[in-house]
Amino acid sequence: MCSVPIIALAIYFQLIVNRPPIALPPGGHASPQRKVFMEEKYAVDRAVLEKHSSLDDVQSSSGSFEGAPKIAFLFEIQKHLKSPSIWEAFFEDAPHGTYSIYFSRTKVPDNATDSVPLPLAKYGAKSVPHMETQWCALYGGQVGLIYHALRDPNNVQFMILSDSTAPIKSFKYIYGELAQRTPHTSKFCLATPALYVKARDHYTTTLFAHPCPFRSFFHQYNPKIRKHDTWIVVSREHAQTMVRRSVRDLDTFFDAWRQAAPDWYHTGEGCSCEGTALLTIMEELEAVGRSSGDYYEDLKRANVDAQCVTMVSWRNCFVGSHLNTDSISKALHLIWKYAMPEFWRVLTEENVDWLNSDIKKALNGFPQEFYEVELDYLKALAAEGFMFMRKVPPDSQVIMPDGSFKPMTEVLPTIWAQVDEDQARASPWSSIDASWQVPGFPGYQGKDSIEPS
Repeated sequence: MCSVPIIALAIYFQLIVNRPPIALPPGGHASPQRKVFMEEKYAVDRAVLEKHSSLDDVQSSSGSFEGAPKIAFLFEIQKHLKSPSIWEAFFEDAPHGTYSIYFSRTKVPDNATDSVPLPLAKYGAKSVPHMETQWCALYGGQVGLIYHALRDPNNVQFMILSDSTAPIKSFKYIYGELAQRTPHTSKFCLATPALYVKARDHYTTTLFAHPCPFRSFFHQYNPKIRKHDTWIVVSREHAQTMVRRSVRDLDTFFDAWRQAAPDWYHTGEGCSCEGTALLTIMEELEAVGRSSGDYYEDLKRANVDAQCVTMVSWRNCFVGSHLNTDSISKALHLIWKYAMPEFWRVLTEENVDWLNSDIKKALNGFPQEFYEVELDYLKALAAEGFMFMRKVPPDSQVIMPDGSFKPMTEVLPTIWAQVDEDQARASPWSSIDASWQVPGFPGYQGKDSIEPS
């Protein structure tokens, strides 16, 4: 007897085959809401960038500095870190003078009357002047953080981090990889190029076949714009380029963004922080006459590594790898249990607010929140080339081999010492999609199943 999820799957494919084409209105926008959304986000970013676009009062990269090179940890948060004790353990053994910590706290104004303690203050953290940021309008804040961090001439690597990010490697390992081995190189985690112009064609027709949702539509409108993960690492040279070119390249990005995935009804597909930084580096390469005309070759010429420093688990992006925890049956079960009416709306209607939908919440994969994670899986992540993981809630629990639970804050620091550094160094991911890695760069080559601890 067929199970209910199997029947639902059969109906799904029937609907896909018979689905009518989406008719877009003149101008390309699927709705007035999308146009308003995009213009609002653009205005927020641009207002911040206009105040942080001059290098006149920051140190030159060509000047010498005294002491050790530093990594600048740049946190873009609302008020608090989700896992401050993990970060305290991370910095506890970090040698003095090898790092800088900066916070942009969008919900803590400069004139706040209530006292909101600054995270990691005992490790020398600084709070930059308040900058307005919003969800999907983070690029201005990122450049603003970089602008302030450039004032320290010892900062050679600039790392963008969120409030839910947690390190899965020790400070020693990360410092060695970034500040010592590759101080003049930036690192970006690239999205897989989308196969369709319309988002709905991609996300519905590939939901079960080839379903990683972290896709780039931008390049269809500007070949120099490729979607990348928000949480990047940039060299000092590229950090200066981002500040200097920020306003003009935001305008270039916006022109492609407003066209990309035009049927995405309520918002834009992707955000400024997922395309503008790398666009800036590639535009600069062309401006100085060093472009080869081949995008992936130009990444190398610009000293950009296609490497995912931060692991973000988008639903089904790890299918085919030992890091995958998703399955069709699991997805159908969750949809059937929590979001079946909305599932049919996604398949048959155009005006569905995906970002606030029940189906998105039920699937917990856009991206995944690590409320619980098995110990073996955590060790497997740490064994890869990733240095951080995102979406770690304050009460995240680790499932131990005996079935008991321990707080992530207690377990994660113990894993850092167990990492085989040579193996991790030899196991980079150039894209978070296990089915596609960036041409010409070292990346995921296929791993066996997770070994039991």
